[in-house]
Amino acid sequence: MANKIKGSLDDSQSIYDVSGENIINKKYITRISNYKKTSQLFGLVIIIAAILVILGWLLNIPILRGEIFSLYGTKFNTAIIFLLAGTSLFLANKTSKKYPFNYIANILALIVFLSGLVILFQHITGINLGMDQLFFTQPFKDPVELIPGRTKFLSSIIFVIMGLALLLMNISKKYYLYQLLAFIGGFIALSGFTATIYGVRIIQGADWYVQMALLTSIIHMFLAIGILTYKPDKGFMKTITSPRSGGIISRLLLGNLFIIIILLGFIQILGNDIGLYGSKTGTVIITISISIIILSLVLWSANKLNILDEKREKAILNTKELEKFYGNIIESVNEGIFVTDMNDQIIYYNKAFRSIDALNGFDVGTDVINKLPQLNREYINYYLEAKDTLKPVYYESIPIKTPSQIAYFTGWILPEVKNNKFNGALCTIINDTDRWNAAKQIENSLKEKEMLLGEIHHRVKNNLQIISSLLNLQSIHIKDPFDKELFTESQNRVKSMAIIHEKLYQSQNFTKINLKDYTISLLKDIMGTYMTDPDQIRFELDADNIELNLETAIPCGLILNELITNSIKHAFPSGSKGNISIKFREDNGMYQLEVADDGVGFPEDLDLENAKSLGLELINNLVNQLDGNIELESNHGTRFIINFSEIKYRKRI
Repeated sequence: MANKIKGSLDDSQSIYDVSGENIINKKYITRISNYKKTSQLFGLVIIIAAILVILGWLLNIPILRGEIFSLYGTKFNTAIIFLLAGTSLFLANKTSKKYPFNYIANILALIVFLSGLVILFQHITGINLGMDQLFFTQPFKDPVELIPGRTKFLSSIIFVIMGLALLLMNISKKYYLYQLLAFIGGFIALSGFTATIYGVRIIQGADWYVQMALLTSIIHMFLAIGILTYKPDKGFMKTITSPRSGGIISRLLLGNLFIIIILLGFIQILGNDIGLYGSKTGTVIITISISIIILSLVLWSANKLNILDEKREKAILNTKELEKFYGNIIESVNEGIFVTDMNDQIIYYNKAFRSIDALNGFDVGTDVINKLPQLNREYINYYLEAKDTLKPVYYESIPIKTPSQIAYFTGWILPEVKNNKFNGALCTIINDTDRWNAAKQIENSLKEKEMLLGEIHHRVKNNLQIISSLLNLQSIHIKDPFDKELFTESQNRVKSMAIIHEKLYQSQNFTKINLKDYTISLLKDIMGTYMTDPDQIRFELDADNIELNLETAIPCGLILNELITNSIKHAFPSGSKGNISIKFREDNGMYQLEVADDGVGFPEDLDLENAKSLGLELINNLVNQLDGNIELESNHGTRFIINFSEIKYRKRI
């Protein structure tokens, strides 16, 4: 009597996880998601910036090229390479199984790498390969340019580094390597940026080592950030994005320190330029300022960490209180509960489980499959099924032998799923013996009642047959044909009711009669009574497989008996041949019985409702008992159509 019901648990849920780590993990997941969105956004920003620079050259709009405050603008060829790099970064973020853009991203990254390599080769060797004016002819030459339109030296180095980083990002899992390259490229861009805003050269006197354009350095830094945030939970970035203290400190300090140091450098140069103080004095001021700022940042970070620690301590305390609360609940329930690990060993059980007499000789560390023989094979099979399918399994009324009796147990086996693998299970078990015994008693009682009901139908059928036999014996002594006919009709009516009880007795269902089977049996009985020539009348039965309750079947059977008998006796005089058809249909709870013959038919002036014959009067009364209506058609024979619904059981007093 054991059965099972399967369910499902989300892979991210844990039956053991009630700690505050869930909240931290959710924040971490959100942070990682935001960083990845940043990578995709920076890729899009680089594409837009590159397009604007290209339009600035094509439409001769200096501000779009970044030529503001007498600063150099970004070159046309540089913008083209930026467009390729930004597209590679954007497509890498959009890559999925459905859209494998990584192939295109790899090709674009390779072009960026090779372009930077060729430009760097031209700078070092002095060889002009003619690439600088290939796509666009620059109409003028910057004062510091040797070759018009050529990407600056620092930019070519960065393109080589970034192109290689983009390639490794897409085709390799060496996260540290490509992130290191992005850091290096970003710092070179930062040096170009600071050199531009400070107004100095990196190496004085070397014209091809001059600082890059301001807009170019900014886009390079965006590209570096986009690459670094592509996989923020891997490599060096894992330290920065970590939910732990190191990650928190790095996120608090890094950005602020970069901005402050650059601002202080700018202030020092500005003070020297306007003669506010000398270089040594400026160095002292900057040193003291940096010391104060770093100290302030450390104190600020320490305060943030203290606040975070307080929150964590509260969360841990709340978690412990919650664990204690749930522990008390689990210990107080009457249902036995035990928990297993991935190796099927018990790691926890409650008081109710310990108190089950059938289960003894176990403790923490017991193997439930091999070391707890009290759990029979049927239970083990359910446990193994939950372990294999990773879905909850319900078992019911499993017999387990106790020292005094056979007890029956019911419960659930809820697998713990981690990384789509079995990680243990929470199992419940409750002594269901009382309910099982009660169910057995009810089942036995129902069987007894079914047997009793079958016996009642059998005895009613026998009594009706006795009445029919008595009528038959009595009719032998009757000489008047009319009176004898009355006895025969009464005998057939009794038989029609007896057949119903016979069918109920033979059926598995004591409350319903199959009308088609009943009609076949009734026809055989009527033919045996009234027909000497079996070929005189041809019967046609067209009935749905419909079942009626006893309340409806008895009047319906009597109506059938009267109509069929009437057709046999009166429709075909002098032994003429003909057909009798019987149809039975059901539509949305309404039933239609049709009995028709192609005989001589009823007189046209017959008033069916006020008919004086016993048979028609009985039919009208039975139709009224069914709350139905009857129609008579006398064209080309006789057709009776009766519509009714099933009578509901009425309680007897």
